Amino acid sequence: MRRTNLSSLALPMLLLLAPRAEAIDLNRVLHGNYAVTFSRVCAQAAGGFNALLQPIGAVSQLTSTVEMVQTYDGDGASSAVAHAVNIINNASNQNELAFTCTGTYQVNAHGSFSEQMSCSGTVVAGILAGQSFTQSGVHRSGHIGALAQTLVISDTATNLENITFSLNGSFSRICGRSGTAVKIR
Repeated sequence: MRRTNLSSLALPMLLLLAPRAEAIDLNRVLHGNYAVTFSRVCAQAAGGFNALLQPIGAVSQLTSTVEMVQTYDGDGASSAVAHAVNIINNASNQNELAFTCTGTYQVNAHGSFSEQMSCSGTVVAGILAGQSFTQSGVHRSGHIGALAQTLVISDTATNLENITFSLNGSFSRICGRSGTAVKIR
């Protein structure tokens, strides 16, 4: 009999709380500063890529290591301060970048997230040293760990990114990323 009474009380309470649960902004899960590190591998072509993801014209391979401090505001916007080292075409060309990014993110009910970012900065070492650049179309996704203290970051989609250098023109990129983030504040 107690089970029936308890069940009959629990169901109305759940129904009362259900509209509130839908109103919860999941983006609030990500809030604060995260130390981020990831590696990426990209194919880059000045002529872009066709519908079959084949480069149009000459293509180069870019391998990078990136470190950043990324801030999530809890409302779906983010910003980052970053540093990267790029190795291009089997060490035929290297460069080092300092840059900042801004973007938006979306936390999903099953504990994953996705984000879109654009970045700008300066080449601080290498053959392109002194040039400024902008980059758009950066997409990352991943999974949120317990209490949002860690993030697993990946990008395995075939989205196109664009990078434009102040003196060397624009390139299209298809990149894959893998990394982690740890909450630091």
